[in-house]
Amino acid sequence: MTYHLRLLGTRTLLRDGEELPTRLLAQPLRLGVVVYLAMSRLEGREWVSRDELLALFWPDREEAKARKALSQAIWVVRDELGAEIARKRGKGDVSIPIEMLELDVGRFLLHLEVGDPEAALAEYRGDFLAGFHLTAAPEFDRWADGVRSRLRSRALDAAWGLATTARESSDLGAARRHARMALEIGTSIDEGNLRRFMTFVAGLGERSAALEAYDAHASALWAQDDAPLRETAELAERLRDAARATARPARRERYRARASGGGEGVNAIGHEDARRSEGLPRLVPAEPRAPREPVAQVGFRFRSRSVALAALGVAALASLPFLPGARTGSENDAGRRVVVVPFEHRGEADEAYLGEAMVDLLALRLDGVAGLRTVEPSTVFRVLGGTDDPADAVKRFDADLRVEGTVVSVGEGLELQARLIDDRGAVVAETVARAAHDDELLGAVDRVALDLLGRQLEERGEGLETQAAVATSSVEALRAFLQGEAAFRRVEFEAAGRFYEEAVRADSTFALAWFRLSRVGDWTTNADALPRGLAGATRYRDRLPSRTRRLLDGYTAFWRGSIEEGMGTLEALVGDYPFDSEARYQLADARFHGYPRLGRPITESADAFRRTLELNPGDRRAALHLLGLTAYLGRREESRALAEVLGGGDDVWRFRRRALVSADPPSGPSPELLRELQDLAADRVVGAVLAAADFREDPELLFTAGRLARQGAESPAVRLNGAEVEILGLAASGRIGAAVAAAERLLRLDAERGAVALAYLQALPYGPLPDSAAAPMEPASPAVAALTAMALVRAGRVAEARRVVTGIEETADELLPHLREPVRLARAVLVAAEGRPAQALEIIAAARRGGSRLTAYSTSPFHPNAMERFHRARILEMLGREEEALGWYGTMASPTSYSLPWAAPAHLARARILDRMGRRAEAAEAWRRVQGLWESCESQVRSAMELAGSELSEESRSPR
Repeated sequence: MTYHLRLLGTRTLLRDGEELPTRLLAQPLRLGVVVYLAMSRLEGREWVSRDELLALFWPDREEAKARKALSQAIWVVRDELGAEIARKRGKGDVSIPIEMLELDVGRFLLHLEVGDPEAALAEYRGDFLAGFHLTAAPEFDRWADGVRSRLRSRALDAAWGLATTARESSDLGAARRHARMALEIGTSIDEGNLRRFMTFVAGLGERSAALEAYDAHASALWAQDDAPLRETAELAERLRDAARATARPARRERYRARASGGGEGVNAIGHEDARRSEGLPRLVPAEPRAPREPVAQVGFRFRSRSVALAALGVAALASLPFLPGARTGSENDAGRRVVVVPFEHRGEADEAYLGEAMVDLLALRLDGVAGLRTVEPSTVFRVLGGTDDPADAVKRFDADLRVEGTVVSVGEGLELQARLIDDRGAVVAETVARAAHDDELLGAVDRVALDLLGRQLEERGEGLETQAAVATSSVEALRAFLQGEAAFRRVEFEAAGRFYEEAVRADSTFALAWFRLSRVGDWTTNADALPRGLAGATRYRDRLPSRTRRLLDGYTAFWRGSIEEGMGTLEALVGDYPFDSEARYQLADARFHGYPRLGRPITESADAFRRTLELNPGDRRAALHLLGLTAYLGRREESRALAEVLGGGDDVWRFRRRALVSADPPSGPSPELLRELQDLAADRVVGAVLAAADFREDPELLFTAGRLARQGAESPAVRLNGAEVEILGLAASGRIGAAVAAAERLLRLDAERGAVALAYLQALPYGPLPDSAAAPMEPASPAVAALTAMALVRAGRVAEARRVVTGIEETADELLPHLREPVRLARAVLVAAEGRPAQALEIIAAARRGGSRLTAYSTSPFHPNAMERFHRARILEMLGREEEALGWYGTMASPTSYSLPWAAPAHLARARILDRMGRRAEAAEAWRRVQGLWESCESQVRSAMELAGSELSEESRSPR
């Protein structure tokens, strides 16, 4: 029997082409032993001594313990793959037969040796043992790094060799494909490889692909508070300059033809070509216009390169022309109509085209920004004809505003003077911009557009939109930003994220767009949007106005874990600017997410959202948050009113709104709601349901969403996520046996995630008690170890729990922050069980003071965020601080349904405390919630619930 082990880009074990679920892949040390033995065979070494393996994998252990660990590792390998897979020679040497365990590394190298780089690259799916590290075995890590580097170098050489060969044979498609492959293989390690890619594809005539690769690399570095090397940034700038330079001459003669009255009329300059290419209606050709006499001869001939104005791509104007007369009322005509009329030109006659070119340039920049809709330039020229009265344009096009101005030669450059005038003839805004030479001309046009836009936004009082106009030097970036803001207000967060990404691509220094991109990370599957956005905004924060910097500072401090500092900054900002709706919303949002981490129920943030809506009744973000809170509080009338405020949105948000206003019985969601859920695309089901199920306290809805995603999603990652959510729904409803069965099914699909799920279920205060196999000597991961330790404490096996906790604490400082948290919580639970609750509380409090990111809980649905709050409340109860304990037990309502399995035991604890305090009505409400959550629970959980209920007074057990 032959096994196939994939180590390039993934870690997968196959037999006869089918992937095998195996615990071997979930046990890093043992997998490392197998990999080292198998790779030794590829290097020509048949046997490896035990002493070498001991020194490599267990360097710090006593020899006897190290030999025992090696023997266990070999035993597991033989047990999993067959006794003959790991051969022994005497008591000293070990080997794995090459004919029984084939490696993708071996196939990769063989293809290279026989001269088939295409086949070799088909095997190379990524780095050798990507992401695999053994912190307790640094020598192994150094060996693996060396192998990884050698294999990557060979793959890189193969890819570039294929790309070069394809280019020389004029197969440009293959050249691009192999260059892209080389980029993916090497850029993350060697920025020189990125420069090679940029130069290569630019040589193929694809500068845009080169710049896209640079922008993606730069964004990734900025997310880590880093930046590209100077030579890489300079190469990118040279490519941008080259792109601009080659575009400039494209329309020179066409503009000159228009200025002199030659050619075939206005459509000759390219608008008609553009319309035909876009499949748009043909415009009626206009008669040639008489040239306009220059007003003043300044004696300056602008250099011929100044026709760069034409390079902005008039052919890209794809919007249908506005016809003079009545408006259509269409969505595209929803804003204020503005007409840009030809500017007066003062200069040499052969530069007269510059005045008319301003129509193209400004119309393109202003259209769709700040609620403005420009009349298309070709229509302006066709309809206005030779009129010299700019005011006539407003009448002819039934416009609200017009832009007019002058282009004047000043020394060796130009001066652009522009005015924005309303339909009554009043000047709304005036601005002047200068270009010292032709390379600065397009920048001057941008400054004119931005200044006019800024005045419009200021007049409308659009908050961050107003500030955006002065925070970027790119009209395209501003346009994308404002589209993102509009989508965000409509609670269309995926679309908003795409617009913000477009904005930072257009202007990588646009701090405000980076800031807003970070907000998208809270609402979408774009998990890296939050850290990337915060990093970019922080890098360029000095480009923001003072008020926005304070907003950014408060938000950044909050999401990086300094909750009280962030809230304090936002509260001070609201105090200084009480009518700033954005600051009010951000403060309300901080309370919404932060109160549970401070022991305050999330429902206490409701009034902050109400105040936000009083100031800005159309703020759908605030309405969406408040809708969840009112649903949790059972305020149906307010929920329905908020649902009407929300309106719109995509299918996901319509479903969430529908779910939150539904008045389904405690037994679960109605058939109608389930049918609506079924109709959603499976890949989007989980995101639609998470918060809705939590605020409804509806495990059945959560379970159904998880099952649908597990069974119907196209993405394997979404299917796994659905399996985890299904486990949460089963556990929250008290069907713990079914949850264990689902976790065992997940274990077969993904060993690590399944192991975490099983350990999590055992750590629940109503889960199955661990058996002797629940605490292995070498847990698969720190998360499994920590959860196992808490389960052992619950089972009364404190000494075993102590050994597990001590073992994982040895490497805790080397773990990522979100993995350190469960380790610290396990220590706190253990210390409390040993009779030291005050010390246990200090351990938890110290971890909080350490500034853990609030986003850490989202790394896994089984992250101990809710678990920590529950145990903190329990420890406070042990110390007799019952009022504080009530507050922490009351934090189980949360923006994520990952808290739902802890809701019933938390309500049960609250009922018990409230009953002791004599607050019978509140105790009865808490008891009612327990009964609703566990209405369909299994007998084991029902017995525990009935036993706990019997300890309550009769009044506290009675329904309201």
